Amino acid sequence: MKTGNIQQIGECLSKAQELMDKAGKICEALKAPVFHEVINDKFVKKSIYGGKACGSGGDGTAILICKD
Repeated sequence: MKTGNIQQIGECLSKAQELMDKAGKICEALKAPVFHEVINDKFVKKSIYGGKACGSGGDGTAILICKD
């Protein structure tokens, strides 16, 4: 964040989401099917650097780092 590399922030969020996805295989409450449907949309994919579902688990809230 200090360097202002917004693409790198998006990539970090996506890596954190990958870890949550692995945990979701163990804990049903951590799965986020709607988030994955959105994040895998062709238009969304080309419009963001990355993202992560957040909140109290599962779907509901997401952080997406959008391109200009």
